[in-house]
This record gives sequence, C-alpha cells and structure tokens, in this order.
Amino acid sequence: VAIVPLHGVLTATTGLATEELQISSDDFLAEFREKENDPSVSTIVLSVDSPGGSLAAGGEIAQAIADSSKPTVAWVRDRALSAAYRAILGADAIVASIDSDVGSIGAIFSFVDFAKQNQQQGLTYNVVSSGTFKDVASENRPFSKADRALLERDVKIMHNNFVKAVADARGLPVEHVNELDDGSSWLGETAKENGLIDVVGGMKEVQQWLEAQIGIAEFCP
Repeated sequence: VAIVPLHGVLTATTGLATEELQISSDDFLAEFREKENDPSVSTIVLSVDSPGGSLAAGGEIAQAIADSSKPTVAWVRDRALSAAYRAILGADAIVASIDSDVGSIGAIFSFVDFAKQNQQQGLTYNVVSSGTFKDVASENRPFSKADRALLERDVKIMHNNFVKAVADARGLPVEHVNELDDGSSWLGETAKENGLIDVVGGMKEVQQWLEAQIGIAEFCP
C-alpha cells in the first residue's frame, strides 16, 4: 500500500506565489500515476490535509482517482474542504478522523476593490478594452451590478457542477446535497451521518478497511 499526500492549497499548475503550502494537480497526478504504474503497489492511500483551492484542479484529481485500476482510500487527517473534498470523491472510500473538517461544498469568487481609495488619492484608472467585461474584477475599477451578475452566473454553474459530483460519487440525492451546500463544513461523525464519508477514524481504520476489502495492509516504507 502506497501513501500519496494531498496537502496544501490546490492549484492547476506549479509556481504560483503564495505564503500557504500548495500542491498542483500536475504534481499530485505525477506521483499518483507513478504509484499506479508500480507493479509492487496494489493499493493507494491518499493522505489529505487541504483547505481547498481550484475546483478545476480538484476535478482533474477526482477523475484520475476514479479511473484508477487500483483500489484507493482517502484518509482525511485534518481538512478536506471545498476543492479538496471534490478531489477525493473519486476514491473508493473516504476515512476521516473524528475531529477532521470535511465538506464546504460550493464555489466562491472574491477580490478587493481599490476604486474609492484610488479616487481619494487622485488616481485615475484608464483602460482600453475590446469588451465590456474584459477587465471584470479589476481591483482598480468599481464593481458594477452587471459585473456581479456575470460572476454570480459562473459561480452558480461551478456550484451546481460540484453538487452533482457529490451526489453522483456518494450515491446521494441531489436534494440532500443541496441541503449541505451552504459552504459550511462538518466534523467526522456529522460528515458520516450526512453521507459525505464512509468511516470515522484514522490509520487503524484505514488498515481495517483495506484488510476487509482486499486482505492486505502492508504499507510501503
């Protein structure tokens, strides 16, 4: 059994400057596929601690895990929130500790608007654009009602895609997932009660699941 870490903020590619620990879907999938192609590895355990990040990256990881020919178990050690929870939906089972944070189903887009501050300082934002929304969410211009409507449209689409992914992967009615999609998260026991995970526990429970399903629990050094 090989352990592949999924730790930090999820990004699609490497090299984005941030103070937080991050992991890109490119880097994760490179290690995941290395273990998947290793004949000495029969099962893959994902060690998860992530606050989320890019939903696109989470979707890429979830699809790769779901397509794997080897059994996969997601072991949530601390957090599997938002895009990170999206990522582990492809696993055959999700084990989370009793005090772990799981869920935060939804999508968000946020930015800071400096338009009023710039005006007070005598700064003028000048733009030459080929389209009305080419500079949407620019921090240097006021956020209009039309801007908000455009971004709310996209956030709603991403949100609905997320809800459908949870419903499909966890075998839950969409109506039930809609009751959980307010962006909040749940600790282990409540997450299990809501159908978001399979087992409450840690490495011991991961080993027990593996022994029950495939009869082995020998981890790679």
